[in-house]
Amino acid sequence: MCKAFFQLFILGALLLFTLPAMAADFQIGKVQYSGTGWGNDTAQFSITNLSLDYKWVMAKADISFGGPGPSPFRTFHRPFFLEPSGSSRQNIAFQIPGNYGKCIIKLSLYDVIDTLDELYESQIFFANVDTVTYAVPAAVKTVIGAPLNVPVFVDKSELFDNQFNRMLVYLLNQGKSAAEIAQLTSADTVFVNRTINLLLQRNFIRSEGGKIKAGFAVIDPATLDRLKPVIEKTIDDLSARLTAVSPAYDSLIASLIKENKLTSDSNNIMDGGSILHHKYLTILALFLWDRMGCSFVNDGTKFNIFDLSDPCDADMGKFMSLVAGDNTFIGKTFYYAFSDNEGFRFYCGDSDPTVECTALSRPMTALRTYYQWQFGAESLPIFYNYNAEKAEPVLSMLEQKTAPSVLKLKNELVKIFAGEKINELPGARYWCWSLVVSSVMDNLQKTKILTKEVTGIYLLNRVTD
Repeated sequence: MCKAFFQLFILGALLLFTLPAMAADFQIGKVQYSGTGWGNDTAQFSITNLSLDYKWVMAKADISFGGPGPSPFRTFHRPFFLEPSGSSRQNIAFQIPGNYGKCIIKLSLYDVIDTLDELYESQIFFANVDTVTYAVPAAVKTVIGAPLNVPVFVDKSELFDNQFNRMLVYLLNQGKSAAEIAQLTSADTVFVNRTINLLLQRNFIRSEGGKIKAGFAVIDPATLDRLKPVIEKTIDDLSARLTAVSPAYDSLIASLIKENKLTSDSNNIMDGGSILHHKYLTILALFLWDRMGCSFVNDGTKFNIFDLSDPCDADMGKFMSLVAGDNTFIGKTFYYAFSDNEGFRFYCGDSDPTVECTALSRPMTALRTYYQWQFGAESLPIFYNYNAEKAEPVLSMLEQKTAPSVLKLKNELVKIFAGEKINELPGARYWCWSLVVSSVMDNLQKTKILTKEVTGIYLLNRVTD
């Protein structure tokens, strides 16, 4: 009995000394910051390696904001090396995006073997959390007076996931100077000018005649008020027309099957005509976006909203927009078409999807980060093949019945964005059409004309079977 107890005691003692000491191996001083304003900051701290081993440490700074409104998140890493019983002064640089509300700065130190390995919570031996609150100045509420919204995907990109960059573009477009913007927003002038230079280099703003203006469509309250009646009329009319044509849609499908021009198997995704059995998807993706959307937004030509970009960087170029208005004036549908070695495909959805972004190496200019990206687990797109020739009878019928209701809205946008504002027309059209499609699809679901399928996010691949 005593011998067994003694053996267990020795084994326990050996385990105690062989388990990683983690926090007991280090001594960390108070975390100090070079500043807590928007822009570049540094967290500094002293650290001592109390062990007799060489140590690799990964410092990680997480910067986050709580909602409501834009809630940007940033993560920064920096590895460093400690000799046995060595002490040093270390730091990690980070950036606080220009956003109002409560900012949480979390510094975590990881005891790692290889700085390229994935980090785990079990490796953390020190964590420090500090908060900073940035109050919205009264002047901002007075001058802007409405939420500033950007399109789906762009709302999560690092350039426009924050309030300041949106306000900067809006205020510059109103003729405000950098000094006036700094005073209005309570931002540091250096931060304002640095952000202006970045947006200039990325072509989100442009300099004309000594003045800086937005390089894309800005929908201010006055423009919104002018467009609102015709947008609402278009939504109502288009909803009514699609409701009226729904029985004819079903009859045409039955006729095509009877004539052996369409498969009767709605689940045969390898057949490019089976998609027509999925009325929700056909109307949202093939009709309202790939057909009518291309006509409305880009005069009938297919377009890629992320040409030379991706959904994480989310540079929409001429299809970008900024809208001063509440969420009722922001569409949640999207259309992202592209061609590659596998042919023509497009993503289409009726909601703002989650996207997972892994930053790849920056080019020498350091102005743009390219990403490896994928949709989040809850936003995985449903795949369908489609044959344009097989779909043509259905799409042609739908267009014939609904096209007149769209033309007036398209002409109104041409009037508003004519002359010096002509370059803003594609962005205004994309914003407007996304809003129309969102509202129409909502109406058709409420009246039970259509029923959403699965996630409401789709990937369509054009085939010629």
